[in-house]
Amino acid sequence: MQAALCFTRMNKAADPDALLAQIRAMPVADRHRVTAELLDDLDEDFVEPPALLDELRQRAQDALAHPERAISLEDSIAQARAAAAKVRARKA
Repeated sequence: MQAALCFTRMNKAADPDALLAQIRAMPVADRHRVTAELLDDLDEDFVEPPALLDELRQRAQDALAHPERAISLEDSIAQARAAAAKVRARKA
Protein backbone atom coordinates (compact mmCIF):
# COMPACT_ATOMS: atom_id res chain seq x y z
CA MET A 1 0.00 0.00 0.00
CA GLN A 2 1.43 3.36 -0.98
CA ALA A 3 0.61 6.49 1.01
CA ALA A 4 -1.31 9.18 -0.81
CA LEU A 5 0.49 12.45 -1.29
CA CYS A 6 -0.98 15.61 0.14
CA PHE A 7 -0.92 18.58 -2.21
CA THR A 8 -0.82 22.31 -1.50
CA ARG A 9 -2.89 24.93 -3.32
CA MET A 10 -0.14 25.34 -5.92
CA ASN A 11 -0.45 21.62 -6.76
CA LYS A 12 2.96 20.84 -5.25
CA ALA A 13 3.44 17.91 -2.89
CA ALA A 14 3.11 19.17 0.67
CA ASP A 15 6.13 18.99 2.92
CA PRO A 16 5.40 16.58 5.81
CA ASP A 17 7.34 18.79 8.23
CA ALA A 18 5.25 21.81 7.20
CA LEU A 19 2.06 19.81 7.73
CA LEU A 20 3.23 18.72 11.17
CA ALA A 21 4.08 22.32 12.04
CA GLN A 22 0.57 23.39 11.04
CA ILE A 23 -0.99 20.64 13.14
CA ARG A 24 1.20 21.50 16.13
CA ALA A 25 0.14 25.16 15.84
CA MET A 26 -3.52 24.18 16.26
CA PRO A 27 -5.35 24.32 19.58
CA VAL A 28 -5.03 21.08 21.54
CA ALA A 29 -8.65 20.03 20.93
CA ASP A 30 -8.18 20.39 17.17
CA ARG A 31 -4.90 18.44 17.28
CA HIS A 32 -6.67 15.62 19.10
CA ARG A 33 -9.44 15.59 16.48
CA VAL A 34 -6.91 15.48 13.62
CA THR A 35 -4.96 12.72 15.36
CA ALA A 36 -8.14 10.71 15.94
CA GLU A 37 -9.15 11.06 12.28
CA LEU A 38 -5.71 9.97 11.08
CA LEU A 39 -5.71 6.96 13.40
CA ASP A 40 -9.23 6.00 12.31
CA ASP A 41 -8.14 6.08 8.67
CA LEU A 42 -5.06 4.01 9.48
CA ASP A 43 -7.12 1.46 11.41
CA GLU A 44 -9.60 1.09 8.53
CA ASP A 45 -6.84 0.06 6.12
CA PHE A 46 -4.82 -2.07 8.52
CA VAL A 47 -5.53 -5.75 9.00
CA GLU A 48 -3.40 -7.94 11.22
CA PRO A 49 -2.15 -11.12 9.51
CA PRO A 50 -3.89 -14.26 10.85
CA ALA A 51 -0.57 -15.70 12.09
CA LEU A 52 0.05 -12.60 14.20
CA LEU A 53 -3.48 -12.71 15.62
CA ASP A 54 -2.97 -16.37 16.53
CA GLU A 55 0.32 -15.56 18.26
CA LEU A 56 -1.23 -12.66 20.20
CA ARG A 57 -4.17 -14.84 21.22
CA GLN A 58 -1.81 -17.59 22.40
CA ARG A 59 0.32 -15.13 24.37
CA ALA A 60 -2.77 -13.70 26.06
CA GLN A 61 -4.01 -17.18 26.97
CA ASP A 62 -0.58 -18.11 28.35
CA ALA A 63 -0.40 -14.89 30.38
CA LEU A 64 -3.85 -15.50 31.86
CA ALA A 65 -3.08 -19.14 32.62
CA HIS A 66 0.29 -18.37 34.26
CA PRO A 67 0.21 -14.91 35.92
CA GLU A 68 3.31 -15.80 37.97
CA ARG A 69 5.39 -15.60 34.76
CA ALA A 70 4.37 -12.00 34.10
CA ILE A 71 7.00 -9.33 33.68
CA SER A 72 6.96 -6.49 36.20
CA LEU A 73 5.82 -3.02 35.20
CA GLU A 74 9.31 -1.68 35.88
CA ASP A 75 10.92 -4.32 33.66
CA SER A 76 8.37 -3.66 30.94
CA ILE A 77 9.09 0.08 31.02
CA ALA A 78 12.85 -0.57 30.99
CA GLN A 79 12.50 -2.84 27.95
CA ALA A 80 10.38 -0.25 26.12
CA ARG A 81 12.91 2.49 26.86
CA ALA A 82 15.77 0.29 25.68
CA ALA A 83 13.93 -0.52 22.45
CA ALA A 84 13.20 3.17 21.84
CA ALA A 85 16.84 4.08 22.49
CA LYS A 86 17.96 1.39 20.05
CA VAL A 87 15.67 2.79 17.34
CA ARG A 88 16.86 6.35 18.00
CA ALA A 89 20.49 5.21 17.80
CA ARG A 90 19.80 3.53 14.46
CA LYS A 91 18.23 6.72 13.09
CA ALA A 92 21.13 8.90 14.25
